[in-house]
Amino acid sequence: MDQPNPHKVAGALKQGGGLKAYQDLVLGDRSFGFLLLHELVMLFSSWVPGALGVVLRKFFYPLILGGAGKGCLFGRGVTFRHPKKIFLGKAVVLDDGVMVDAKGVDNRGIKMADGVYIGRNSIVYTKGGDIELAEKANVSSNCILFSSNRLYVGRGTFIAAYAYLLSGGEYDMESRTPLCEQPGTNSRGETRVGDNVWIAAHAVVADGAFVGDDSVVAAGAVVRGRVEPGTLAAGLPAKTIRSLERK
Repeated sequence: MDQPNPHKVAGALKQGGGLKAYQDLVLGDRSFGFLLLHELVMLFSSWVPGALGVVLRKFFYPLILGGAGKGCLFGRGVTFRHPKKIFLGKAVVLDDGVMVDAKGVDNRGIKMADGVYIGRNSIVYTKGGDIELAEKANVSSNCILFSSNRLYVGRGTFIAAYAYLLSGGEYDMESRTPLCEQPGTNSRGETRVGDNVWIAAHAVVADGAFVGDDSVVAAGAVVRGRVEPGTLAAGLPAKTIRSLERK
């Protein structure tokens, strides 16, 4: 018999009732004390608009996270799942509507270093994988970063709107198991984006890809292999167009 997938709602429901499923999917912790703390923090601060909301979230959100440095700012409607595996450096900014989900059984979770910015409505999530964003990495609005293996984004890298970066997410198209019932966690390897990279709008950096330092991935490009440092890559699949000379 197939084992239920703990990373999906249907799988979690098979392992326990509604409350236990909520704790497994959202909290990653079945203690009543943490459940109560999480619910109170979200109830009294997540929705509050204006400066008051910013102040409340700045004070209360770190109480439910694995760690948060000084000066972090949280927009309205920011959502955390498995928050004990989310670690923020100093002056991290999560804009309105951001979701950070470190779901997994034995993964390390999500780490954002000092000065990381995540734009409005972007989603950073795992299914048993890890994500690390280095200092001052900038993720624009409506982006998706996913990992069931390991995704690394380097220092000062800018990811433009609607980009999609993933490590994992592979499905078996020849399996008799319907795609919607597969875990979607198969991976060819770590996805790594270097320092000072520009990932342009609507670009995709796929499972197992490598993007070298000081490079540019053009709008709409799909990277499945290797982009050498200091180059411009474009197309589907992405290919090197030319070298970039830094002045």
